[in-house]
Amino acid sequence: MENWITIAFSTAAFAISLLGYFRGRNIDLQNQVYLKKLDAYSSVIGEFFNLLNLLGNVRDEAERLISENNTFTNKLELNKLGAKIDLEIGKIQQEIAIKSIFFSEELIDETITYLGKLYGQIDSKMSQDPISDLNSYIVLQTQKLEDLITKMRNELGLEEMNKKLLKRIAKGKFKIDF
Repeated sequence: MENWITIAFSTAAFAISLLGYFRGRNIDLQNQVYLKKLDAYSSVIGEFFNLLNLLGNVRDEAERLISENNTFTNKLELNKLGAKIDLEIGKIQQEIAIKSIFFSEELIDETITYLGKLYGQIDSKMSQDPISDLNSYIVLQTQKLEDLITKMRNELGLEEMNKKLLKRIAKGKFKIDF
């Protein structure tokens, strides 16, 4: 009779250990997937900020070129600036294509549509104040990119994850892997 009790307790302990092991593996897998998603988010957001930085640099260079008198050379330089913007848009599209597995189809479609509309958008031939037009264009693009960033944050659940992380830290239930 004692053997059966020992076997029953051993089997129960083994089952509990096995459940704990698989639960831990599941949590580790979820953490890894989340970290990959966070990395994808960071990469795409980094490209967005590169685009905004480039737009600011283009504005500064365009302001310099417009203030000069050599129109033909300025048009060539402005075209080069436009090509830089198009190249950066291409980089973002490539980054989205690489990281697309981590985002919803809706978000990818919205981002690609937005980027497609950016090509050739800056046209100030008929403008009285092209620098002001460029500034308002940059403000508009910043707002649109902030909207996309917010949608990405919501899709990843960053706010909820931050709350859970703070709870785990407050309870002392966290581990740091290096």
